[in-house]
Amino acid sequence: VGCSTGGRQGMMEAQRFPEDFDGYLIGAPVHNYTLQQMSAPAYLRALYKSDPFSDVPAVPFAKLALLGETTTTKCDLTDGLEDGLISDPLACDVSAERDLPVCDTDGEDCFTQDEIEAISKIYAGVRAADGTRIVHGLPVSGEALRGSWGAWLIAPPGAKKPPLPLLHTVMYDAFNYLMFEDDRPDYNYMTEFDFATDIPAMSRASDLLDATDPDLDDVTARGSKIIMYHGWGDAASNPLNSIDYYDAVKTRRADADEFLKLYLIPGMTHCRGGIGFEQVDWFSALQSWVEDGVAPDAVIGTRPADGATRPHCPYPRRALYDGSGDPKLATSFVCGE
Repeated sequence: VGCSTGGRQGMMEAQRFPEDFDGYLIGAPVHNYTLQQMSAPAYLRALYKSDPFSDVPAVPFAKLALLGETTTTKCDLTDGLEDGLISDPLACDVSAERDLPVCDTDGEDCFTQDEIEAISKIYAGVRAADGTRIVHGLPVSGEALRGSWGAWLIAPPGAKKPPLPLLHTVMYDAFNYLMFEDDRPDYNYMTEFDFATDIPAMSRASDLLDATDPDLDDVTARGSKIIMYHGWGDAASNPLNSIDYYDAVKTRRADADEFLKLYLIPGMTHCRGGIGFEQVDWFSALQSWVEDGVAPDAVIGTRPADGATRPHCPYPRRALYDGSGDPKLATSFVCGE
């Protein structure tokens, strides 16, 4: 059982030491560790000129609430219920250039062109010159959640002096002493990292630290099971990376759903928190699958704020409102696509 780095450790166990465990509960894994480091230049370059320690972010922390309000208004009804929760960011087409209110000069209820450009880069991620995706852009839904954009990308005012985004705090020295063969104590990833030439130089770190191998044949041979879960509002570890891993396993093994389930949790940030139905008894679901052969389907999540419940469906399905039941009850939702 592990989340974040713990999730990566669990995936590494499954891929390299499959004889150790019968079941794996993997939360928000940073399983592609070198890619995780690259998320720092991918996102923070959109917000800071050269150094998050001293630069003012291009998008003020105070405007994240407006950004979140705008995307929620655009995407809320994709599950059939208007409840302030984006159930599936992939089901909604959002464009910062098209959908955000624009102003020529700075204002509390609009965004300048520079702010819109920065937000667009975070949504877009990074592609190679031939169009191949290197780093996924962040999906909508985490912009205004406590512990999401307003922690990992833009620090809350007064958190520190100067306030630092967690993405920089956690990763900045990895490029100095961990990612490359040689130590580079003066290396500044904000100005120096080159997505075209530096990635091959990280191959040794990738071989040692990444847990991206979709070959789980040894896991399935001994009947072991894996449950993965990831919050849609996670700005620390992009949930799209977990989808990529699931898809890679599914491509390799058509029977992947017999040993691997992925759940994407609306409104949840990194490992926990947010505004969604984050409290789930994942371990009992895993235990029943491993010990009794009962594969999980929809698992019930509870929202701590009011005790409301909602099903979480295995990807690619999602919870859809039935149109008539009590929206605070999981029984009013069905799993669909």
